[in-house]
Formats: sequence, structure tokens, C-alpha cells
Amino acid sequence: MHHTGTFAIKLTDCSLIDRLAEGANTSRAAVIHARTLEALAELQVAGEMVERGVIVPRFAVRDGDRALLTVDFSKLPTPYPYTLMLPQNETEQILSDLLPKHIEFQLYRVLLESAAAEQGARMTAMEAATKNASDLIDHLTLTYNRIRQAAITKEIIEIVSGASAAQ
Repeated sequence: MHHTGTFAIKLTDCSLIDRLAEGANTSRAAVIHARTLEALAELQVAGEMVERGVIVPRFAVRDGDRALLTVDFSKLPTPYPYTLMLPQNETEQILSDLLPKHIEFQLYRVLLESAAAEQGARMTAMEAATKNASDLIDHLTLTYNRIRQAAITKEIIEIVSGASAAQ
């Protein structure tokens, strides 16, 4: 169930094959391992699970009073150096509660990105319009100066021609 929830939250297509049409009311799994808690921390649900569960830093397999095997999780190089006892139905409930929130957040993120893209497009359009207006002003100024220069040159030619004719 954990991996299916992770894939669903990351919006990756996945299929969960189970005999039951719905989740069972009884828990089938009892513990969550350190690596799974690390993955759940990325989804920001590990803290809630740790609060609800029972931390087991050491696990022993026994035959009556005799310990056959003891596994010490406390030295694992992880932020979760233990096994967490939490019934599967609670784990499923936490992940089920997370999915609608995650989808809502993803939609909000898409809307924010869309708004940011729109503002970026507006800025680009305004920069292009400003450059075009500046280019147009430069062109019109040059044209005006050429016309003015031509008028001044014509007046000078008329004055010189009139002075030559008067002599």
C-alpha cells in the first residue's frame, strides 16, 4: 500500500492488485521500516506516523525464554533508526487523508505557475513594445532631422542665389 500511495501522490499511474474491492477493516501489516519512513518524510507524513506509532529500536526473535535473534536498529544511518509499529489501517488512513490535500496543492501549484508564466509573457511583451517604441522614436527623429536639414539647406541656397543675382 505504501508504494501505491507514493506513486498516486506523485501522480504516476499505478495499479494495486488486491483480492478485496475495498481496504480491510483489520490491519495486516504491523511495522514501518526506516527506509519507508524516509520516503514518507518526503511526503511530510512520517511525523504523524511516528506520533501515532510505537518506536521499536530493537527486535528479538524468541523461542520461549531463549532469544534466537536480536536486531538492533538504533545504529542505522538514518533519521529513523528504529522500526515503527503502526497498524496498516492507520497508515492507510494517513495516506488516504494526504491524497486530496496533495492534489489540491498540485492544482494550486499549477495555477501559480500559470500566473507566473502569464506575468513573464506580459513582461516580455512590454519589453518588446518598449524597444519597438524606442526604435520608432529614433527613426522619426532621424527623419525629422533630415527634413529640417533639407529645409535649412534650401533656405541657404535661396539666400546665396538671391545674393548672387543682386550683384
